[in-house]
Amino acid sequence: MILAQIDALAEKYGVKADSENSKLLCVGGSHGPATVALPSLLVLFKRYHPSIELDFIVRNSPDMQDLVIASIVELAVITYPEPSALLEMEPFRTFELCFFVAAHHPLAKTKQITAETLAKFPLVTARPVKARSRTEEVLGGMTAKGLKLNMLLRCEWPDAVKTVVHQGGAVGLHYLDLVDQGVRDGLFKIIHVRGANLSAISYIVYSREKSLSRNAQDFLGLLRAARENNSVGRTILRNLQLFLVAFLPASFAFRDLTLAL
Repeated sequence: MILAQIDALAEKYGVKADSENSKLLCVGGSHGPATVALPSLLVLFKRYHPSIELDFIVRNSPDMQDLVIASIVELAVITYPEPSALLEMEPFRTFELCFFVAAHHPLAKTKQITAETLAKFPLVTARPVKARSRTEEVLGGMTAKGLKLNMLLRCEWPDAVKTVVHQGGAVGLHYLDLVDQGVRDGLFKIIHVRGANLSAISYIVYSREKSLSRNAQDFLGLLRAARENNSVGRTILRNLQLFLVAFLPASFAFRDLTLAL
């Protein structure tokens, strides 16, 4: 069922089986998209292109734009793109942040709280990149109103946010897609903070001056397929992640995974 849905979308957007002479594709992402959506799509790409080697580079958005302009990365998904006459930019997906707590936390039975109530509890987030961060914008909007947040920890590795929240009394701020499985497993509870805007839009960027390789065109097709309907795309990606965890050989790895947070 999962793969049938993916196959239908891939056919619609012209994703072809492996036929490219080049055996390398370099794809990039800023921190949010690289954490949430791109890994699953890259593994899916390997299903259609098993002989292609993938480089997956993570940088902040301005640096990633420079890598695309320099043709080091063929295409990338980023947030907060800077206007550039050298780049094509397509909206990709809306990513949602969420506040969450462990299932045994005092706030776990509370559906909605105020920012003032949030400020009474220790807070843990992912460490922001050097450029703009939606996490920092959300927190900055609260402190600008005079709130003094109780910042416990900023974690360089995103999964550490969930670990800290699960172990103690902290409130986490993280990507909803990364927390959702833990919510369905009964480990976490989402809490809604009144007035908090937790959405961020990501964009596909690629060169306007240089044509994409066949491989890059196919990956762009997968990105557009995942974008077609955001709710359907999110469901397919979530199911694909579960499918891959269950069935992907443990020996599978990308040729290179570079993290620069």
